[in-house]
Amino acid sequence: MIAAALAGAGCGGDDGTALTETQRTASPALTAAPAPAAPIPTTVTEELGTATPEIQTSPTVPERSGGVVAPEQQEGGAGAQEAPQTPVALSVRGTDVRPREARADPFVAIALTVRSSDGVKHSVRIATVPGQLAVPPSGTATRRIAGLQRGTYAVLVDGRTTSAVLRVQDAG
Repeated sequence: MIAAALAGAGCGGDDGTALTETQRTASPALTAAPAPAAPIPTTVTEELGTATPEIQTSPTVPERSGGVVAPEQQEGGAGAQEAPQTPVALSVRGTDVRPREARADPFVAIALTVRSSDGVKHSVRIATVPGQLAVPPSGTATRRIAGLQRGTYAVLVDGRTTSAVLRVQDAG
């Protein structure tokens, strides 16, 4: 389309007369250039004598966009998604953990949820993983664990190893 406009720009008008330089440069199809970007507003800190950019808390809609806000600019837009995670749910009664084997994908975060089924407070952790999960009496607790390497990890309840394991392996 631009090539056609440029090709037509050197030709005469419809009446057979040649366009003058002023007529060619006045054509919006030939002179439409993007408007210069607005400068970033700054705040001057008098004490330090430095300028820092202001942070906008809501997206602004450029006048030339027709009122459309890009998905990246919208709340929950592109890039605002949560990282993938594997849900793992365990139930504790004394030192008995169900299910006996839980599975997760390697290198994918784990959302570990533990429920106390016996009305007693428990401390639960996965072997070699730092930190514990404090489960309230007859309640549940959830903790996000960074992705683990392939392997089998013991489940410890109140400091004791149980027969339950977390098996981290490729689905298959």
